[in-house]
Amino acid sequence: MAPSRMGLNDFPDSLLCLILTRVPLDQAIRCSVLSKRWKLLWRFLPILDFSDDMLYSSARLPSARLPEIQNIIDGILKLHSVSLEAFDFHGVFTSSISSAKIDEWIHHAALKDVTKLRLQFRRVVAVPTSVFTCCKLRSLTLMNFSLENMHGSFSGFPCLVSLFLVNIKLNDKTLELMLPLCPVLRGLFVLDCHGLQRVKICSTSLLLLKLDFPPSCNEIKAITAKCPRLCSLTIQIMHHVEKMEFELPICSDLSTTVSRLEPFTALKSLMKVAFLNGIYEGNVSNLHQFPYLTQICIDNARYLARNISGAAPLLKNLEQAHLNVASLNDAIPLLAYLLQHAPAMKTLIVSRQQGFDGALEFVNMLFNLPRASKEAKILLSLKNFKGSE
Repeated sequence: MAPSRMGLNDFPDSLLCLILTRVPLDQAIRCSVLSKRWKLLWRFLPILDFSDDMLYSSARLPSARLPEIQNIIDGILKLHSVSLEAFDFHGVFTSSISSAKIDEWIHHAALKDVTKLRLQFRRVVAVPTSVFTCCKLRSLTLMNFSLENMHGSFSGFPCLVSLFLVNIKLNDKTLELMLPLCPVLRGLFVLDCHGLQRVKICSTSLLLLKLDFPPSCNEIKAITAKCPRLCSLTIQIMHHVEKMEFELPICSDLSTTVSRLEPFTALKSLMKVAFLNGIYEGNVSNLHQFPYLTQICIDNARYLARNISGAAPLLKNLEQAHLNVASLNDAIPLLAYLLQHAPAMKTLIVSRQQGFDGALEFVNMLFNLPRASKEAKILLSLKNFKGSE
């Protein structure tokens, strides 16, 4: 007897719904015409993703009109029958829909115990108040909003694990008050936000912290982080910060573009990767305080001391260095320091945006410098250099 073949209709509903979550929502809804069984399947999808492509396609219009968009979303939410794992709402159409209507839709998601919420607007508006009623959230992403004030009745996100704030208008008080109301938060990402001046991050649960401020941001005066369980810290900021304090006893991964190493000396036995925007005379000799450092990238290295003196312990683990310099005079002191104190150096990259003459003379000078290990083979990469005449 020939073995029987299993078709899609032989799969359980839970597996069919999982398959439908892999395709855009409008296509999942169109599958309802396949058979009577498939007619209602889309109502049990755990993920609802409303985007421009989905809505324009569903309305069968080259540019869907506002009434069609609202009717489509209202109809889908009215017929949807199960709890939500994820609710995504983003697109150009958000600029023409009232905040009250969007608040209504998010409130519907809150009633369905949504656990992952992602909202992206094309215009900056206040965060819908219904967001603060989603008490089952584990992941929240807000893009292009104003979050200067929290809803008065907000009691916290007791289940929130990940928080992404992207291009958000914030203030110091809101961020500081919000974190204690997220008792199990593990990852905080503050990206391209503005309005902050004295950033204070205090959390006993946080494991991962990323602060990435836009290049035009010059408002930050101080950054304080007190996170006893933090393992990974990333700070990207392009201007000098007056005060930086960190209490991160177990942090093992650091990436930063700040030019001052002193605030991170408490992490000296743990820091492995450092990305520095500019480096000052005192910081060159401070590099030896980070014996586990394996990679270093120094951009805009134009404040180097011409002469670096004094003995320093070896940077035993440093394997790769990338310098973006303004002139040969900027490069030579630091390169000499690294070659003499990094016996494990394998890759050395020197670049300049506009290029300059004298590459051959520079290479000859470089390899005549004293080296910590003459046996080490170093791969030298010169970017944007012009050939010597």
